[in-house]
Amino acid sequence: MDKKGKVILGIDISDASIEACALAKTDDNFKVVAKAKAKFDIGVMERGILKKPKQFQIALQKLLKLGGFPSKEAVVSLPENAMYMISEDVPLDQKLDISRVVEEKLLGVIPESIDTMAVMHEMIPEADKGRLIIRATNKNNLLAIKKEVEMAGLKVVAVESEAEAKARSVVQELERDKAILILDIGALSTAISVFDSRGVSLSTTIPYAGKVITDSIAEKLHKPADEVEKLKHELGLSAKGEYLPVREGILEVLEKIVNELDDSIIYYQKSSNRNISEIRILGGSGRIKGLREYLETEIKGVKISFAKTWVDAGGEDIFSYFQTAIGLALKGFNYNNSLERGDLLKSLFPKGENLDKKENLLVRLKGIFHKDKNKKSEFFMGKAVNKPVTRIPVQLTGKGTNKPGSERFKSMDKAHSISSRSQNDSKLKLILIPSIILIIVSMSLVVYELFFRENGDSTVGQGKAGRESIPFEDLIQLDVAQLSLSESDFQTFTETITKSYAFKSTGKLETSEHVTGSVKIFNKTDTEYNLVATSRLITKDGELYRLDDAVSVPSGGSTVASVTADEPGADFSIDKGVKMTFPGLSNLDIDSDFYAESQSGFEASSSKFVTKDDLEKAEAEIANSLETIDFSGLVFDVEAGTILTEETFDSKVDKVEFSVKKGDKVASFEATATILISKIGIAETALIDQIDDRLQESLQAGERIEDYILRNCTIEVQSPNEAEGLVVLAKCTAAKK
Repeated sequence: MDKKGKVILGIDISDASIEACALAKTDDNFKVVAKAKAKFDIGVMERGILKKPKQFQIALQKLLKLGGFPSKEAVVSLPENAMYMISEDVPLDQKLDISRVVEEKLLGVIPESIDTMAVMHEMIPEADKGRLIIRATNKNNLLAIKKEVEMAGLKVVAVESEAEAKARSVVQELERDKAILILDIGALSTAISVFDSRGVSLSTTIPYAGKVITDSIAEKLHKPADEVEKLKHELGLSAKGEYLPVREGILEVLEKIVNELDDSIIYYQKSSNRNISEIRILGGSGRIKGLREYLETEIKGVKISFAKTWVDAGGEDIFSYFQTAIGLALKGFNYNNSLERGDLLKSLFPKGENLDKKENLLVRLKGIFHKDKNKKSEFFMGKAVNKPVTRIPVQLTGKGTNKPGSERFKSMDKAHSISSRSQNDSKLKLILIPSIILIIVSMSLVVYELFFRENGDSTVGQGKAGRESIPFEDLIQLDVAQLSLSESDFQTFTETITKSYAFKSTGKLETSEHVTGSVKIFNKTDTEYNLVATSRLITKDGELYRLDDAVSVPSGGSTVASVTADEPGADFSIDKGVKMTFPGLSNLDIDSDFYAESQSGFEASSSKFVTKDDLEKAEAEIANSLETIDFSGLVFDVEAGTILTEETFDSKVDKVEFSVKKGDKVASFEATATILISKIGIAETALIDQIDDRLQESLQAGERIEDYILRNCTIEVQSPNEAEGLVVLAKCTAAKK
């Protein structure tokens, strides 16, 4: 197949953002035709594991809208810290059980059961040995991310690691004989990988990156993170005078990155007998002013440069964010036969099953249908409608109210509901307004019969005493393909609640005071210990404290004592429950026999203040908390004759009021949120009128609609697209009296 004109989308997922880039094939190269980036809150992804699918989906939808991508085919990367990679030399022995070797290697690396992992391996033959490359990641996380991408309307062609995608983007085919180290300094982690003739031969991540640098500078300057972020890039390592802490904060983190670089270079050189020929820098924090020059002074004999993609980017510098996404898109074109290697989906379906030809049950149950408009249609009233729709079947569970001019509908219940429940009984959110694009499908549909009799309340059924059986020929099936409802037929009902929240301040102030607090000392030995005043206690992070007074700790018992930090400053502030050991008691197993725990949080006076970032994160946390709040007990004031959504709802934060303002010197603060909860009501008379109209069309000459009763009425709500807005369908059975 000629790939010219084809467009592939690469989607790079990290712990803080999603970047996407679409490539098209040209005569002699590949060209960037669209790109976009969307951030999400910290905690949506944690060390590469998807924790909050809904927020991830929102960010993904935003990304696709921003980019306007012309392709539905996508290659996706997993965050590097979600991957395990092993690259080792093994003998070329036909008797070697590779599967067993892979299992043994993984057992020494992964913290999980191998059964929970998606595992791939490949053997690259060399002169007298083979290079075994193993890739592994959590299976459920892989499927969860794939599902979210598919729910956004994309087809996942392949899934691979960031390291391989980055190398494909910034290392040309002619350079494959070199050993090139790629240093990617991102927001939450720094990735180090080595690419050579065998592919990615080394890959590791460390938690020292852009955010750690920003936090370090913010602590030194006592400024909020957004101000510090700008200073970090504008001044960088050239910062002087009052901004010298900017340089110091950057160097603190760079020193740790350089140490890891040194270790990685030494390991690679020893394991491969090859030298690193070049280091190429990637990532948003990779362009901090003076960073490249600093690395050149620390790492001798290796060329250091900024990585640039070799594809046609239209003259635009897209260094910071999109290199990995470009590499992923290249894989979709099978550049350098890359589709044959490193696709983690193949580890789940090794026989090459085409997932897209199967019904994806999880996606289908969510109601996200990606139908080929040319192959499959929905049929209503004998007419094919080629509209991919998202459906919410709902059940009219009340009795009909009086309809003007008709005695068929007796006034029974004044309130009506549309009930929906997911298979796992989790609460669903539904915003029934014309702008809906994505609605989650309700799973179970309990058919509730509606019987209306002209001269009484008796119902019509089959096989029950007191009920008459209706012959099949006296039943009329009514399908109303699309009810013509106006905006006035829908009404939003809203209730308001308030909820209080508590948060901690993170801004730190320098203080000349010594932090004090109380600890509980545990003695699990059979000997009583007498500790003198100034005895040392130390935390695992190195904070040193001393006893204020001499204490005795009975055997098998405990004692509460007061302690003071060894040095002044807010750095000695700790939380409740922090474990401390006694370095002077070297004859004991101090981790289990004799230790102390902080009784309460240790805080220096006025050591914390409220930052802008604290307030913004508090607002985001409040918004995210709406998912966990139970709104089912709310009572809405609903007009008679209105069908009201029951378990589906829309909630949003109307306003947040804080007990503090930015800069206030407090350790914690409170917030009060006003939350709006909305449900949508549909006028029942509007539904009944149009059902009657369809019934009238189905009757024979001389028959009247008053001669029929309605049973098994079901309302179906669809949202095909933003332009058409909300679509309401109805299905009923009309039974002759």
